[in-house]
Amino acid sequence: MPKDAPPRWDRRMQQRLARGEAAALGELYDRFASLVHGLAHRVLDDEDAADQVTREVFGHVWENPQSFDPKDGSMRAWMARLTHRRAVHRLRQAEAAALADGEGTAEELELKVCRAAAAARADYIVTSMPAPLREALELAYFQRHDYRQTASRLSITEDEARRRLRLGLQLLSTAHTVPGSGPGSGLDTAPGAPGFGSAL
Repeated sequence: MPKDAPPRWDRRMQQRLARGEAAALGELYDRFASLVHGLAHRVLDDEDAADQVTREVFGHVWENPQSFDPKDGSMRAWMARLTHRRAVHRLRQAEAAALADGEGTAEELELKVCRAAAAARADYIVTSMPAPLREALELAYFQRHDYRQTASRLSITEDEARRRLRLGLQLLSTAHTVPGSGPGSGLDTAPGAPGFGSAL
């Protein structure tokens, strides 16, 4: 995973985009395209739709660089937020069309959208959190390391690894405060991470 872009880089990138520097857009794409596409695919589960959202997000950034506000977080977090919104909007449109064609019920549509939104929000939260927390979570979440292995990999104490994982999980748990969440809904645990809490 790439490291957090420094605030100075974010401001300079915004200025370059505002001047219409095509090279700046290319640099931004090289840095964040995999993040944007991955988040979109997580929501939509469709390669073509994720490609389209990726194009829309970079098009929006190119046309509206002034809408980025460093006070609200990094450019990385801003782009993840844009991606989440556009992908969920596209999913709602697709599911509404399926409903109009008689495929499924309104309840099934809403549950699917809520699940996808929660999963995307979880990804966004991991993407947006401070690098030390994100690195610890990625080791536990994606590589299934326990806190001892995480401490070793990050060259920190076991207590610090435990603290980072706990804080990261607390942030991640807020992803599932969506309508229809709760026990039995499939929205009350981190997506795709059975036993994740055992890392603590």
